[in-house]
Order: sequence, then C-alpha cells, then structure tokens
Amino acid sequence: MRKLLKRDNIYLRKANNRDIRFLFNIFNENIKKKNFFSKKKLKYSDHKIWFKKNMSKNLIFICVKKYKIGYIRYDKFKIKDFKVSIAIKETYKKRGFGKILLKRSLGMIKSKNFKIYAFIRKTNKVSKKFFLSCKFKLTAPNIYVLKYKNEKIH
Repeated sequence: MRKLLKRDNIYLRKANNRDIRFLFNIFNENIKKKNFFSKKKLKYSDHKIWFKKNMSKNLIFICVKKYKIGYIRYDKFKIKDFKVSIAIKETYKKRGFGKILLKRSLGMIKSKNFKIYAFIRKTNKVSKKFFLSCKFKLTAPNIYVLKYKNEKIH
C-alpha cells in the first residue's frame, strides 16, 4: 500500500524484504557518523537475522521519492508505547523529509493514545532540535517523549 505525501511525489510504505540492503546501509552510515547509540558497524549476516526476526514485530516505513531516501522504525517499548528511530540519507537531510516521515507514519499506527520515545545521544544536537520541533518534550536526560492521540502534529 502506498500512501502519497503532498510534497514532491513522496510516498511512504511499509518495509519489505527488498529493503534489507537499504536499511543495512543507512544504519551503518549513521553508526559511522556517531548518530546512533551503537558504536559498532553491523555485519550484514547479523542484520539479515535481525530483519527476519523483527520484520513482523516492528513498524518500519520507507520514505521514497524517486529513490529510497530514509526510514522510520517504531519498536514496541511498553504495552502501548514505541521507541522511534529515524534515518535519512545524507543527501536528503535538512529538507523536511524527517518531519514528513514522522507525521505520516504516526497516522499509520493502528494504536490510539500512545507515547513515542526518542532516545538521543547526548552529542546529537541535530536530533534533539528535530524532536523538539516535532512537539516532543524532554522528560529525562536524552529522552524525548511525544504523547500521540491520533491528531496532527503542527
């Protein structure tokens, strides 16, 4: 199912088996730039195992323009809550795609009245600024939370 986004022929879709290499590459790109908590690059064989095990449990959405430009992943955290991870390819950063991805994907989550947690490295100032601009609140050191009630984020 493709959900068309209003801006520049962008669409959002659930990840599938054809996305395994893309997710692997963009994850490792962010490890290299020290944007994620993990410090070690992922091996492709380990990623394949993780992908097969977690594909059905996690909500992973791919943002596509002409090519795949990023992903957003929601991992079940508590009964009705999720941890969020967003990654955009370097050439598409700072163009608003992260916000589009976040806004549209929240509307595709079937739960109602849930919280989204963003755990951010102390040194990742860009992510902190991003989540604050998306109405997340700092609740503890490096933990940002959004209470979502199926309404639009402005």
